[in-house]
Amino acid sequence: MHLQLFKPILFAGLCLLSTTAFAQLNLNKTKELLKDKKEQPSSRNNETKATGEKPTTATPAPRQEDPKARHDAMGSKAPEKPAPAAKTYPDNSTTEMDLSAEPFPPSVDMASLLAEGYWYFNAATGEMKINRVQIGFLPQKLKDGSAADYTSWSSKGPLVRIEVVDLSTNTVNTTFHYSAQVATLPFYELVLKDVPADRYPSYAKLTEGSYALRFYVGMHHFHTHPFRVEKMSNSDPYAPLKALYFLRGAWDEWAYIDFSDDQNFVFNYYFTHRSMDVENQSRWDFSFQQRFFIKLFRDGKLIAVSKLNGEGEYDIDQFAVTNAKWELLSKALMIYPKNPKDFLTKADLKDGNYQVELEHSDKDGKNKQVLKYPFTVKNNTILPHEKADRSKTDPINLLEQGRDKHFIKKL
Repeated sequence: MHLQLFKPILFAGLCLLSTTAFAQLNLNKTKELLKDKKEQPSSRNNETKATGEKPTTATPAPRQEDPKARHDAMGSKAPEKPAPAAKTYPDNSTTEMDLSAEPFPPSVDMASLLAEGYWYFNAATGEMKINRVQIGFLPQKLKDGSAADYTSWSSKGPLVRIEVVDLSTNTVNTTFHYSAQVATLPFYELVLKDVPADRYPSYAKLTEGSYALRFYVGMHHFHTHPFRVEKMSNSDPYAPLKALYFLRGAWDEWAYIDFSDDQNFVFNYYFTHRSMDVENQSRWDFSFQQRFFIKLFRDGKLIAVSKLNGEGEYDIDQFAVTNAKWELLSKALMIYPKNPKDFLTKADLKDGNYQVELEHSDKDGKNKQVLKYPFTVKNNTILPHEKADRSKTDPINLLEQGRDKHFIKKL
């Protein structure tokens, strides 16, 4: 019984002893192999000893670096794509016109240029544009003999443009482009082109300073018109507007005479008003009443006035003007002393030295001014001011008054 139990135990012990002995035998063989390899020189070393040459080592191929990975590793952004090139538009600034085909160089009609309705100006923002103006003697041909097209244009764009130039830096603030349509020949009326907006600007943004309008047809600069922007400020903390901008220009210096269909003598004057006393920020262009009275003297003698009362004596008149704008008053003059004919006519202008005197003031009589405009009549014709005389003034500075208007300058 006891012998039967001992047999399995004896068998297990013999198996364990056999496994241990086999593992020890493999370990001894492994040690011997490693020892032999260590003691035996390599075949490459044997070749070196035999030839006396140094071994060469293969140079590894250069590593190709990923730029994006490098930038990422350095914490930098990948290179940005270049900005798209600015749009460029063809234009007519190099187009040569045939100026010799016209009797005179191109000229800017002064009355249309001073027409307040042709200008746009926002006194609160300083935004300005010229919507329309009339030009005389536009060349009808290009130098190459082809016809000048002012109503439509090729890919080169409109032929006529106006540059708004900042005179303090002599830099162009804005360039306006125009088509031209026939008015009363030889005059054409320019019409502002303001679309598309990225090519044709709608406004010039102006601040206080001196500016000029430079007129071009093709490559030819034919007229310059200076003007100023003045700034008026209000330090009152309750004022709805702290500042307004006001235009100063030829309308402050010039008036003109023309004649009605009945040949009545008409005096034309540009009323202006500049005030910071505004109702609110949206109502800076309020209407303001001014009093005025006009007298006309010939060789020192009073011969006509703007208004006569029922007793035949001259009287005060009134005119409404908009703040920050200039507005044209046209007034036919009446013969003085009173005459059944009533109005002075062109035929009444005898040769002599004349002077228009304009007295105007606020409605309450304050801020009174007396302005004087002299002129001369010879052979029943009003002699042109030297600025309007082509024989005395260069074309760029010429005051174009046409046939029917006679500009006179304030003393």
